[in-house]
Amino acid sequence: MVEEWEEVTSQLNIWLPDSYGQSLTGEIMEKRDGTYGPQWLIKTEAGEEFWTPSHKVLQARLNNVQIGSTVKLERIEDLPPKIRGQNPTTMYKVLVKKVIV
Repeated sequence: MVEEWEEVTSQLNIWLPDSYGQSLTGEIMEKRDGTYGPQWLIKTEAGEEFWTPSHKVLQARLNNVQIGSTVKLERIEDLPPKIRGQNPTTMYKVLVKKVIV
């Protein structure tokens, strides 16, 4: 009998920008309630799918955007925490594509 070890990894592909100016553009496919609040599934034109992180600013800005909308999410800055020892607040710009007829 041969035993092998296999690493267990997350099945979710979460978009986690690691620098300012990084963006994600695509269509909102679905919304779900994650462990730390709502998350949205974004599908890019290349067919890749990413879940948004559970960052409060991003949740607040996406809350009224409809499923099926095309959006561009951009990480713009981190604000220092208001209370020492807490994490900084990651700020995002959220743009929604409008079709003008």
